[in-house]
Amino acid sequence: MMMHIGLFPFAVAWNLSTNRTALQNSRRIRALIKEPTPKASKTKPPTKGKKSLVRWVAETTSELLVDDNQLVNCSFREIATEIGIKSASVHHHFPAKQDLAVAVARRYAKNFRAGLGEPAPAGKQPEQQIALFCDVFRSAFASSGLACLCGVLSSESALLPERVQQEIAAFVDANVVWLEQALAGGSKKRNKAIHQNARLIYAALQGAMAVARLKQDSRWLDDVSLAISHQQ
Repeated sequence: MMMHIGLFPFAVAWNLSTNRTALQNSRRIRALIKEPTPKASKTKPPTKGKKSLVRWVAETTSELLVDDNQLVNCSFREIATEIGIKSASVHHHFPAKQDLAVAVARRYAKNFRAGLGEPAPAGKQPEQQIALFCDVFRSAFASSGLACLCGVLSSESALLPERVQQEIAAFVDANVVWLEQALAGGSKKRNKAIHQNARLIYAALQGAMAVARLKQDSRWLDDVSLAISHQQ
């Protein structure tokens, strides 16, 4: 399939006409503009400052409308129309689409890391932290039915601007470091085996999540998570 990237120079796509889930999500976000006290959204919009709210809406909607099966063009005007704001408001905060892509990737990475917490808190064993890491992937899929945003973008890295590539690479590196620290139980001493195990865990979960998304079957993640737990 040929990909058109003239209007959207990174491999994230929104199918505004046929993706029913995406449209439902965007309607929910549009409602947040009128009443910024969501019950269904885990990440609450800012309650102060119109500019902050516009930025939050643009980033959140962009993330929600990512569809790894439908790589199509989408303009700022379409995004703005879908969420009920002016295109100029989006451009004000994101001069270029890669600026929006970077912001979305950073926001996703920040929320993901917040879900993990510290890699080696007092009283927690390494196997408990690895189980937590697996559960974050499983919970994310259970709540959205989608693959990891940064995992999706990683598969299209050759088509991404350098700035976006760097954000995705940073996400991968941060997760591997978290896993290394968890496996080491907080010790600063790490060996090759720990590094390899951390990379294996991350890669296995990303792969399982991608297949689970394709098959719409969470058992792929469940089975891989169980296998990882048995190895610890």
